[in-house]
Amino acid sequence: MRNILYHIFYLVYWWNIKIIKEKDIPVLSAYLFVSVLIGLNIISLYSIFVIYVIRNPNAYPSWGHWLIILLSFVPNYFIFINKDKYKKILNESQNMNKTEKRKKDIISIIYVLLTFLIGVYIINASREFLTHQGMLIN
Repeated sequence: MRNILYHIFYLVYWWNIKIIKEKDIPVLSAYLFVSVLIGLNIISLYSIFVIYVIRNPNAYPSWGHWLIILLSFVPNYFIFINKDKYKKILNESQNMNKTEKRKKDIISIIYVLLTFLIGVYIINASREFLTHQGMLIN
């Protein structure tokens, strides 16, 4: 999983450099994207747990998603940024052979799409759950 997150970091960095022509903060953009992506994964998992296992919407505070997103930034700083670790990630990704790079590109795109699709599913499931609990009126 870590290799895929490294590759997503590289892809966002590459996109910012080559497509958007960003020169000032491509590393920051990649770091923010990966951190938010991981935060969304954690929020989705916790929401699934609250909806289908605990079945108590009060177990998830309204500010919980903000806390999870913010907390995802701290470990990612040490994984991607601290001591210029991003340079090693970028170097390894740039030197990858085309077959391996294509494979990681496809897996990374699927991972990002699934993250957002599952997020949308959880939003709909939460709405239905809260409506059924009488906590939300359609």
